[in-house]
Amino acid sequence: METYNRFIDRTIPYHVAPFFIFDGEEIKDIILRQNSYEMKEAIQKLSGLEAYKALKTDLTDTLSFLSTKIFKANASKSPETKQDKVKYELAETNKALDESKARKDKEENRKTKLLDQIQALKKERENKIKLNASSREVYIKKLTASETKLQSFETNFTKEFMDSAFDILLRDQYLLLQKEIKKEESYMQQKLVKEASLVPYQNFISNLFEVELDPPLTSTQKENLMLSGEKIWSKLNKINSELEEIELLHDLNKEQHRKLMNLPIKTSQHLTNIYNQMEKERTLIQQYESEIRNAPESVDIEEENEKIDNLTKMLGEVELRLKSATRKINTLSEERARLSKKLTQTEKKEDNNNQYQEQFEAIALIIQFLDDYIEKLTKLKANFIHEQFKLMLNQLFRKQYEFGKIEFDMSSFTIRLYNDRNQEISVHDRSAGEMQIISSALIWALTKSSRYALPMIIDTPLGRLDSYHRSYLIDHYYKELSEQVIILSTDTEITEDYIKQIKDSTYKQFTLDYDQNRKYTLIIPGYFQAKGVV
Repeated sequence: METYNRFIDRTIPYHVAPFFIFDGEEIKDIILRQNSYEMKEAIQKLSGLEAYKALKTDLTDTLSFLSTKIFKANASKSPETKQDKVKYELAETNKALDESKARKDKEENRKTKLLDQIQALKKERENKIKLNASSREVYIKKLTASETKLQSFETNFTKEFMDSAFDILLRDQYLLLQKEIKKEESYMQQKLVKEASLVPYQNFISNLFEVELDPPLTSTQKENLMLSGEKIWSKLNKINSELEEIELLHDLNKEQHRKLMNLPIKTSQHLTNIYNQMEKERTLIQQYESEIRNAPESVDIEEENEKIDNLTKMLGEVELRLKSATRKINTLSEERARLSKKLTQTEKKEDNNNQYQEQFEAIALIIQFLDDYIEKLTKLKANFIHEQFKLMLNQLFRKQYEFGKIEFDMSSFTIRLYNDRNQEISVHDRSAGEMQIISSALIWALTKSSRYALPMIIDTPLGRLDSYHRSYLIDHYYKELSEQVIILSTDTEITEDYIKQIKDSTYKQFTLDYDQNRKYTLIIPGYFQAKGVV
């Protein structure tokens, strides 16, 4: 049995299993436990980082083992050479480094436990604060704030009305006046263009009429000839001679024209908006007054605050010890690197010792490369998980771009959500359905970044969701979640419409029907065929 359990744990580690086999209605627990030690361990295993860290630990142990071997091989020499001293110092440094890392791991475990305790107390305090949120004192403050807002809106409305009422009432007359001025201005410009275009013709016809003819032309003939010639001239030179005459009502100078054309064209929309805000505050005032009559007294949270303060103080002390241990580890790591480099520059050892030395140098170099690789891989994983989480979250939520900013902290393996004002949003304050969507998006991001290619098994996946989010999960989530997704549902959860949506992506469907008489479950091909669903 132990061998079997070890095999299963290597295939699907215990804390990783909730990401592949889970109850859809309880999936929110995944996002609620994101700060816990087990959750961090699961994400590390899922992303493959734990394997590299385990490899580094093994290599470090091997390095310490080889260092001890090298030291013992040279310990029998009577004269202590420079090389022997370096090896001894390196062994002592490795020993001190291992002790410092053990102390750091111990402090990190303490830190994790303190964080879990603080989180639990904060949750308990939040539950009490929710009761405070409906207390009489809170509604009195809200009532005072609304009354202040209403007074401000009323003052603003009076001022805006006095400033804008005249212009709003005369708006249509302003527009009509400006339209007429533009029409007259256009007419005058066209008339000037026409007159300027006919100047050459008028000069020509005047000179023509000065020629003496026998018999001479009458005044009527000259007038007809001039009008006919003007039409021919306009046609040949493409001049618009058919200019509609209008009556000029306005004789304006430049300053008068500027003032009339810049008359303020105002609407009553801004007054309507202020009035609507006033009505909203009046409604809230009535609501708050009603709540004040029925609201309970406030709940005391001093005990939780005191406990949180004490735990926070203890957490600060642990973090100080962690910083001290980290500084010591960095110092010892630099010393080890210096000694390792110095050791490689010394004289060659005896044949029996050369093998250990070469292995020592190779492993030290591998550890250095592995540190760089883990650091870069961690950043890449964090960026990938962040992008996949953000993409799926925006796809699944009814309100597009519900969140202003989304972050994934790879150091603590937690999701952080911010609103459009860059204020952090508590995941615990979201509804059960929203937490299910957030947790689903987190599972998507983690499984896409995982080194495991395992089937997903989901029980009652749509229980807490409305029809809109159910449809989005089916179309954009379960079809692409894994190479194989097994959904266990009720006949009221996956309806006929949803079956049609996933028909092209479904391989097989079964109905599990428990026989009361025979005391076992029948496996029937098809999805609830007996009930007429499909």
